Amino acid sequence: MLSFFRINDPYRLIFVLLLLVLVRLPFYIWGIPLTLPELHWRLVGEAMAQGGHLYLDIWDDIGPLSGVMYQVIFYLFGDSRWPYYIISALLVIFQAGLFNQVLLRNKAYKENTYVPALFYMMYMNLSFDFITLSPILFSITFILLAINNIFRRIDNNTRDELFLYTGLYLGVAVLFYLPLLPFLLTTALSLALFTGSIPRRYILLFFGFSVVISVSYAYYYWLDAVDEFHTQFLEGLWRTRKHYLMSSFQLLVIGGASLLILVVSLFRIYTKARFANYQVKFQQVMFINIIAGFITLAISNQIVPQLLLIFVPPLAFFTAHYILEMRRRIWAEIFTTLVFVLVLGWSYTIFRVPPKLNETITYDAYFAQKELLPVSYAGKKIWVIGDNESYYESSVLGSKYLNWDLSEEEVTQLDFYRNVENVFNNINQTQPEVIVDLEGLMPKLIDRAPAIGERYESVEGTNFYIRRE
Repeated sequence: MLSFFRINDPYRLIFVLLLLVLVRLPFYIWGIPLTLPELHWRLVGEAMAQGGHLYLDIWDDIGPLSGVMYQVIFYLFGDSRWPYYIISALLVIFQAGLFNQVLLRNKAYKENTYVPALFYMMYMNLSFDFITLSPILFSITFILLAINNIFRRIDNNTRDELFLYTGLYLGVAVLFYLPLLPFLLTTALSLALFTGSIPRRYILLFFGFSVVISVSYAYYYWLDAVDEFHTQFLEGLWRTRKHYLMSSFQLLVIGGASLLILVVSLFRIYTKARFANYQVKFQQVMFINIIAGFITLAISNQIVPQLLLIFVPPLAFFTAHYILEMRRRIWAEIFTTLVFVLVLGWSYTIFRVPPKLNETITYDAYFAQKELLPVSYAGKKIWVIGDNESYYESSVLGSKYLNWDLSEEEVTQLDFYRNVENVFNNINQTQPEVIVDLEGLMPKLIDRAPAIGERYESVEGTNFYIRRE
C-alpha cells in the first residue's frame, strides 16, 4: 500500500477518499449515538436557520463562523446527521490534499510523495467522533494555510502580503473555534525563531488577524449586539466552566496509540536522520504546533475526543517523515501496516468498549440521553432551566438561554428587576410550550412575574411546566 502512495500523482487522493469511506464504514454500520456537542451544534443551527441571531437571540459561546455553517447545513438538510458525515469526509480529503501540497511545494521531504495525505486520512479516524463536522475540523483548514505561509517564509519568500494573509487565516480559524488563539502566538514565535523577519511584518501579521475580528465586531455593532458578542464569544473561555465529558486520562487512553507512534517518530527523526537546514526548521515549526495544541487543550472549556483533531497535522507530518526515512522499503511497508492496524484497531476497540475497558472508557457523560421527555412533548418548543441539553434531543429550542453557564447569572438572580424583566420578555418572545425546571426556579419566577403563572401550569409530580391552551 505504501509504495502506491509514494508516487507523486494527485489522482492518489481519489484512493485516499475510498480508503476513508472504507475505514469509516464500521462506524456508519454500527451507528454512533448522538453526542452532546453534536446536539448542541444542531440546536444552534436550527435556531439560526429560523431567523435567530447568535449571541443576541441564542446565548452561546460557539464561534460565529461555526454558527453560520451549522445554520446553512440545517437550512439545506434539516436535522439529519448524514450531511455532517458527508461534508466531514469531503473536508478531510480537501485538507489531506492541501496538507500534501503544502509539503510538496515546500520540499519538506526528500522525495515527492502522497504518503502524508495517506497518514492524514488515517489519523482523521483516531476517534469515532472525528467522523462528524466539528468547529475544530473547520478551523484546521485555515491552520494548514497558515502553516503553508510559515514554510514559504522559511524558504525565503519575503512578500509582505504573506504575513497579512497568515493573520487573516488565523483570524478565521479563531472565529470557528476560539481556543485556537494560541496558534497566533506560536506562529509569531515560529517566524521570529526561524525567519528573522523585520518588525513591520509582524505588525502585518497581527493586523491581518485584527481585521477579521474587527469585521465580526462591525457586524454585531450593526445588530446592536457588540456587548453580547464580546461577553459570550470572546470572554466565553473564562466565563464558562470546564466540562469534562471525558476525563483527561480517558483522552490520553484514546490518543495513546498515536502518542506512541509520535514519540517513536520523533526519536528516529532527531537522532538518526539527516535533513537540509530548511527541513529541520519545518520540523521545529510542526513541533511548536504540538505545543500550541496542548495549550489549546488546556484552555478549551469542553474536554472531548474531538480536541485531538488539533494534533492530526503534526502526527501525519512526523509519521510520514519516519516512514520515508526507512532505507528498506519492505520495513516501511510493514511499519505502515502496523501503524494502520494499531491506530484504527484501537479506534474501533475503544468505541465498542470491551467489558474490561468499561471502567476506563465511559461515554455516559458524552452521549445525549434519550427519552427524558414524555413522548407527548416530542417536537415541541421547550426551555430547560439548568445544565442538561439532553432534554432537547427530541424537541426544539424554545428560549435564547441555550448555554447554561452564560445564562445562569441572569436566570437565577431573580431579586434584580432587570433580570426578571429580561426572562419575562424572552418567554413572551419565544413562547416555549414546555419549561423543564431543573433548578427549581419557576415558583420564584412566577412570584416575581405572576403573568407567567397565568400562562403556565405545573405538571404534578414532575419539574415540567406546560403552557395553558
